[in-house]
Amino acid sequence: MANQKQLDILKNSIAQNNRCKAWNQWREENPYEKIALQEADLSGMDLQGANLQEANLEGIKLQGANLHKASLFKSLLNKADLSQADLTGARLSAASFRGAILRGAKMSQASLRECDFSASKMAGADFSYCRMIKVNLCRAALNVAIFKNADMTQANLNVADLSSANFEGANLTQANLCAADARGSEWLNANLQEANLQGINLQGAKVHGSNLQGCNLERANLQRASFYQSNLIKANLQGVKAQWGKFPETNFQEANLHEAQFQEAKCQGASFKKACMNKTYFQKALLAKADMRGALILDANLQDADLSNANLGGADLRGANMSLADLTCTAFASDSFGEALHLTVDQLCQTRKIQKIQGIPEDMLRQVTRRCPRLVP
Repeated sequence: MANQKQLDILKNSIAQNNRCKAWNQWREENPYEKIALQEADLSGMDLQGANLQEANLEGIKLQGANLHKASLFKSLLNKADLSQADLTGARLSAASFRGAILRGAKMSQASLRECDFSASKMAGADFSYCRMIKVNLCRAALNVAIFKNADMTQANLNVADLSSANFEGANLTQANLCAADARGSEWLNANLQEANLQGINLQGAKVHGSNLQGCNLERANLQRASFYQSNLIKANLQGVKAQWGKFPETNFQEANLHEAQFQEAKCQGASFKKACMNKTYFQKALLAKADMRGALILDANLQDADLSNANLGGADLRGANMSLADLTCTAFASDSFGEALHLTVDQLCQTRKIQKIQGIPEDMLRQVTRRCPRLVP
């Protein structure tokens, strides 16, 4: 229960319409008095600039309240209801909001460093330009929330609901998004360097121009997602499901794509230079103009893939399945990587087109011509 004396002082201060000046002065005069306002109902009230730091506000009702630039540093707001509240520019660092309700709350430009929002309900909340370093959002409901240009370095979003959320320009360096549900989310120019996205569901997400260098996407669901011009250098994509995804001009250089599934994916102009693509599935994928120089493509499935104008110089193609693949103008040698390794006549004979193929030894090309004259016009 709330301390009635403290509640009366606060309400009288609110009634004066002076940004809680009387309340803040009382707090300065009583610095050692512990604030206990748990379960109080202050819905819709003007608490702009109020000093509520280190207060016990558990279970408090603040629906639609104005907490613009209020101070709630290290306060307890577990299971509080702040639906539609205005916390713009508020100081909330190290506060605890476990199990709280903040649906539609305005949190832009707030300081939320090391806050605990675990298991809270924040659908549609606006966190634009917030400082959210090391914030705990584990198991939080953040569907349709906005995180534009927020700093979420080392944030914990483990198993969070991020469906249809907007992370445009957000910084999530070394953040934990393991097993999060991010279906239909948007990540335009976001920074996810070295983040843990293991098992994340990014089905249908838009990840355009984002930095995912060195991140862990093992077993993630990228089906129908779009990663246009994103950076996945040295990322771990082992076992990802990326069927029907769009990856044009995406950089997979030195990435691990072991047993990844890219069937019917659009990867035109993408760079797989020195990537590990062993046992990767690329059936019917669009790989035109892709750079695969020096890649390990052992036992990969490239059946019916479009590899026209691709560069496989120095790539290891041991056991790769290229049946019905389009190798029009494909290069199998480059100045810096040399010739493709372990390419066989049998592999070339199973393809659909090899017109203007480049970098193939003359004796091998003659054998292909004798065995499959249909391939060489």
